[in-house]
Amino acid sequence: MTLSRVYKIAYSFLVERVPAENANAIVDSYLELKDSSSEPVHLKEIFRRILGSAQNSNMKAGVIGESIDGFDNLGKALFSFNHKKTLAQFKGNPDSLLDHIVATLKPRGKIRRDPRSIWPKYCKTILSVAEF
Repeated sequence: MTLSRVYKIAYSFLVERVPAENANAIVDSYLELKDSSSEPVHLKEIFRRILGSAQNSNMKAGVIGESIDGFDNLGKALFSFNHKKTLAQFKGNPDSLLDHIVATLKPRGKIRRDPRSIWPKYCKTILSVAEF
């Protein structure tokens, strides 16, 4: 299968799962740089953007980004937002990923480890996005 075909299938997959009338525009916003250039976006940047979006829901930005002195610092724990390395290191083990984030970034505040707490849920999101 050609890379172009894979891209089209992946794009359609994402658009179908966005519950909004402007689904194409939403997906496109993750695939284009802020200056709306048509240059391809590296997978590391897509990985970073999706994780940034995920941490912006509800109060996660305050718990995640603020506790590590900015969301971009998460890249220090995620191999500069390298989804392949992140997945290879932590696949199927979000608890180990959380331990690594805590050891690497030393987030301020209490890190609750209950499965329904923000950090454990976010670590599952990180691994899901890396696998996708």
